[in-house]
Amino acid sequence: MADTSNLQGYKMYYSYSADMSGKTLACETGDATATTLACTNVDITQYPVYFTISAVMSDGSERTSTAEEKKLSTIPAVPHNVTVVSSTP
Repeated sequence: MADTSNLQGYKMYYSYSADMSGKTLACETGDATATTLACTNVDITQYPVYFTISAVMSDGSERTSTAEEKKLSTIPAVPHNVTVVSSTP
């Protein structure tokens, strides 16, 4: 994002569809300077899982890549640097 003056934070969503239909909020931060997000509630019982990150502006709106930018990039079908942690001890 070129203009970050009204940036409030970030939200990461996941979906089982490459077009992100039916997306679910995975995690969010209100830290505009954050460089990482730790998401602990992503349901990986289905796959592939697709991710997108939105910038949250001070008015509550969210900004993501434009359709043209998405055409030029590849959405990873398999996330990298993922740690799967059991919910039972």
